[in-house]
Amino acid sequence: MKTWYELTPLDTLFFRGSEPMEAGQSSAAPLFPPPITVIQGALRTALLRERGVTFADYKQSAVTGDVIDLIGRCGDEAPFSVTALLLKRDGILYSPAPASWFIDAGNKPESAGDYVGKQVITALSTADDAAGMGIVSSSGPLSLVVARNEAMPLTGCWVTIALLAQDLVTFGPGDLLTGSELFTTENRIGIGIDSQRKVVEGKLYSANHIRLRDGVTMLVATDKNMGLAGPGLLQLGGEQRTCRYEQVSQNPVFKTVAEPKGYVCLAPLAANREKLAATVATHKLSISAGWDLSKGFHKPSATWFPAGSVFTENLNNACIPLAL
Repeated sequence: MKTWYELTPLDTLFFRGSEPMEAGQSSAAPLFPPPITVIQGALRTALLRERGVTFADYKQSAVTGDVIDLIGRCGDEAPFSVTALLLKRDGILYSPAPASWFIDAGNKPESAGDYVGKQVITALSTADDAAGMGIVSSSGPLSLVVARNEAMPLTGCWVTIALLAQDLVTFGPGDLLTGSELFTTENRIGIGIDSQRKVVEGKLYSANHIRLRDGVTMLVATDKNMGLAGPGLLQLGGEQRTCRYEQVSQNPVFKTVAEPKGYVCLAPLAANREKLAATVATHKLSISAGWDLSKGFHKPSATWFPAGSVFTENLNNACIPLAL
């Protein structure tokens, strides 16, 4: 059973990886979708605000009722997981395109319209295919893709969730959107602050923010109902940007797949040896850290599989079957 929340940002959103932010240097591209720990932290804090619990009381476990059962103790991992992070536009849900999906094209598509009429080819080849081509790998069977012109990955593209259950996909209008058609990137200038949160004279930094386009919202799924009543406001990501949230009364429906070719994750997954062994295809992994409010210090850095990575099994209950 999953509980879904719709998040509507009231301004830009700021998500960053592990790259240092030095005064005078340009910042790296924003991290989107963000690691699930960012969403977990925002939802946990939103529940505290709904229940009128101060952070000082929460830190000392001086709370009543079921707060600890719902969101865990301060400093501990959340007792719930974020299993999906989708974007909704005009009532249609989009997920990051599976990393195993490619199109055969002579030129790199520039916009969503360039994908219309293109058929998806996949990198789910068998070990026999590799052996027939004289390819041997010490890491086990390789995932291969063969194209007449050039296999173009769908990195940065979003597809309707209905396509994930189809065993033959040819893109039509609206089936695929590029990231720029769902959100824009804005450069912002900020001021440096010290450990006492006072301005550091002469230090400015630049940061790239995400702004969802008009009519685009985020849908987040948790693997249990964490007690948020809503609607309300929460702070999400760096610089504590404000989003409106409410629980979605009608949950998204994913079509069943009789014989899955793999499982695609709908939210970033923390990387470990188990997941590496089950990986079929993925985009570039990201590294992030974050801030530990309970300790007042940086969290240890963690490596993440991006949403859209494909595995041989449903890891962390954050994947759905993939027909193609």
